[in-house]
Amino acid sequence: MLFIKKYKSIILLSLIIVVAVILRFYALQTAPFGLSADEAAFGYNTYSFLETGKDEYGKSFPLVLKSFADYKSALYSYLSIPFVWIFGLTPFATRFASSLFSVLTVFMVYLLTRKLLKNETISLISAAVFSITPWGINIARTTGDVTIDLFFLTLLTFSLLKAVEDKGFIWIIIGAISAILAVLSSQIARIHILAIPILISAFFVFKNKGQKLIRNKIFYSFVLFILFIIIYSSIASIDRLNQVSIFSHPQTDLVLHEQIREDQNTKVLVTRVFHNKIVNYGRTILTNYGQYFTLDFLALTGGYPFREKVIDTGLLYLWQIPFLLFGIFLAFKSKSREKIFLVVWWFILTVPSAFTFDEIPNVHRSIIALPAVCILISIGIYEFFITIRKYKKVFAVVALLFSLLLVYELSYYGHQYLVHQEKHQSWYRGSAYNSLVPALEEYYPNYKKIIISKSVGSPYIYILFFSKYDPRLYQEQGSPRDLDFSGFDKYYFVPHDCPLDGGATGKGAAKGEAGALYINKGTCKTPVNGKLLRTIRWGDGSPAFNIVEYLAK
Repeated sequence: MLFIKKYKSIILLSLIIVVAVILRFYALQTAPFGLSADEAAFGYNTYSFLETGKDEYGKSFPLVLKSFADYKSALYSYLSIPFVWIFGLTPFATRFASSLFSVLTVFMVYLLTRKLLKNETISLISAAVFSITPWGINIARTTGDVTIDLFFLTLLTFSLLKAVEDKGFIWIIIGAISAILAVLSSQIARIHILAIPILISAFFVFKNKGQKLIRNKIFYSFVLFILFIIIYSSIASIDRLNQVSIFSHPQTDLVLHEQIREDQNTKVLVTRVFHNKIVNYGRTILTNYGQYFTLDFLALTGGYPFREKVIDTGLLYLWQIPFLLFGIFLAFKSKSREKIFLVVWWFILTVPSAFTFDEIPNVHRSIIALPAVCILISIGIYEFFITIRKYKKVFAVVALLFSLLLVYELSYYGHQYLVHQEKHQSWYRGSAYNSLVPALEEYYPNYKKIIISKSVGSPYIYILFFSKYDPRLYQEQGSPRDLDFSGFDKYYFVPHDCPLDGGATGKGAAKGEAGALYINKGTCKTPVNGKLLRTIRWGDGSPAFNIVEYLAK
């Protein structure tokens, strides 16, 4: 008993970590069901680095990966190399790094809370809340740079707080390294790594009459961050930022032009006052920003992208919302600088997400808010139970009801994730390719050409991934992707739902070629000049692809 009492925190934290590992690694190979095109791209580029030292386009160890006409950070693929080497090119290996860094972030949330609030119990509650919250689990179980970004940004925050309080220059170095790795892991981190030191300076440096040396350290860290951003921006693509920014997206201007056209009988001055870029962009930003704080986004249906949505499940559990509101209330009531910092962190670091256009509200771009949200929830839980603890019977009943509700919501979430997600709108995750590519490998020796519809996702990356296509051979062919009426090896891609349809809309080989195998969309009828060999289905049983053999006249 003495041992348990002495090491109680370590034991509890270890149990929390174990729970986090189970929730993130259990059935990781098959849940989520299917692999998104981005996941396949990260995985195949990892495989290509492992085999050739080059990405799929033959570029040696790049900082960014060109993929689907935009760019991704290459850091995730580099971090995945050990796991693909050990486990092979599989969904499990590809997702491993994401799950691992999410587990590490559980520990970082514990350290960050302890540093901010100096309360061991709240620190443990924060780690536990983070470990079981759907927002973190959903993202941790998919391949992507978001969990890497979140880990390093949390480490950056902790390091700068340590530097301010403990006056250790080593923590500035760790913070700078964390900032560099965060920027290398995602593009929106370029904004966050500037915002976090500014917030920390505003709350914990310039509010105190600390030593000038400490302020200089923070200033030098700013310089380091800014210099790195300038260098990185000069060598990395910003195409993705341009694609999603409201300032470059054509839809924003279309709305403005529509309003101006509808004002055709109004005086020009009035039109200019009410319908201009400042007003239009401003309303768009506020609308976008507001969506990140709605009950629908936080607790009912979640946000975008669709491929990571869990049906009828939000990013937080419903029971967490009252505690979150209570935590915010307590932060301002107590006038605690540390607690108010968490609220401001959530509100300020969500702002960059409002300047994007597509898939709003977006769980990836706003994930930086999750540690602060979990800590605020934990403050609410702790203070609530401390308040009612003196009423023993009430405390016992409430604790029992709280435990039952927690177990129920966690079980409900698990049921929705493991059972329903496989069947519900699985086309967003490209799940049919799991079966299609092995089928194509089976038919491969018997046909001189395999003509594939591009109606669903990007088929080329799934062929590369699931067939473990030799990266050297692919690069030797010029890394051709699946551009219209082109391909590699025996694979040929066409922008038609029904490549083999009797020639009505076909072009070139798509009209029908002897010795060719055709992959039509599942809704296509088998033409008279074709023989249906197999139907590949989505998770809900609906047809995804029809494999059709061309019957030459």
